Amino acid sequence: MQIDWGLDKQGRIISMHYSGVITIKDLKGSWLEVLDQEIIASNIRGFILDCRNTVMEIDVEQISLLSDFFKNNLASFKMKRFAYITRSPNQIILPLLLQEDNYFYESKPFSTFEAAIDWVLN
Repeated sequence: MQIDWGLDKQGRIISMHYSGVITIKDLKGSWLEVLDQEIIASNIRGFILDCRNTVMEIDVEQISLLSDFFKNNLASFKMKRFAYITRSPNQIILPLLLQEDNYFYESKPFSTFEAAIDWVLN
């Protein structure tokens, strides 16, 4: 898995672009890195996670592990929005199941970057 991330010009959205084969361990690892770097400031409204260039090797049962990770780190993730940009049914499962288990944060799948930005900011 490869990940490139950045911050929008206004400092409100953290974007993460994933590519390659991705596992739940990879996702948790990328979030641990973000937490370690302490870049989730109070003005961050949410995250855009571009998964269009990935092959997700994630079992449905494992998604609760990621949800639990977010719950255990509510100091950083509370009231944030997670917009997943996807293009295949295999990729859309993650945000849909996270959406069912939201706990003081929101997640939703999108097919375009523009729609994801609009939702995160509004």
